[in-house]
Amino acid sequence: MVENPLKITESEHGQVITCPDYFDISVVSDARESFQRVVDGNPACITLDTDHTEMVDTAAMQLLVAFVKDAKNNGISVSYQGENDCVCRAAQALGLVEDLGLDCSQ
Repeated sequence: MVENPLKITESEHGQVITCPDYFDISVVSDARESFQRVVDGNPACITLDTDHTEMVDTAAMQLLVAFVKDAKNNGISVSYQGENDCVCRAAQALGLVEDLGLDCSQ
C-alpha cells in the first residue's frame, strides 16, 4: 500500500491538507479517500496547501475540482495556502480556475 500522499493537520479554523510534491494519477485513489474523510469530518474550513506541488496532472486536477465542489456542497469553505505556478498553470490550461476558487493573478 502506498503511503498517504496527503498530509492532513489541524489548524485553529479547521483542517489543512498539504498536497504532495508530485500530484498525479498514481496517488489519486488514496488522495480521494483522504479528501472524503476530511469532508465527512465536517470541519468549518479546509485549507489546501499546494506550496510544494511541483507537478500536477489532469487526474489530480479533476480530483481537486470534485473535492472543492463536495466540500462547498457540505457548507465547508475551502481556501488556499501557497497557490503556486504549477497548479495555476494547470488550472488555467484546463479552464478550472473558477471551479477551484483559485486566484492565479500573480
